[in-house]
Amino acid sequence: MITLIRNNRQPGYQPVEHIAMVALAREAAPILHHLAVQHLQHASEIQADKGSLYRGEALEAHRTRGQEASWSTCRQAGSSARTRCSWPPC
Repeated sequence: MITLIRNNRQPGYQPVEHIAMVALAREAAPILHHLAVQHLQHASEIQADKGSLYRGEALEAHRTRGQEASWSTCRQAGSSARTRCSWPPC
């Protein structure tokens, strides 16, 4: 759900603003859905890892092996050297 709120002292939304909000929601919905599913999947993997013989860190490293990219690719994507880079983003 996307909620937009305007200050009470400002006038109500105009029709053109309603159209812009619908367009924004239409474009953002698949991205938000993907992020929510990714979060739920990661949470279920962590829960499944708790009953494993191996440490969670080792299982996470095994799952993400081969997804790291070179720093030049990450810099082109806008990542800094201090953040972990994974390109293309999941």
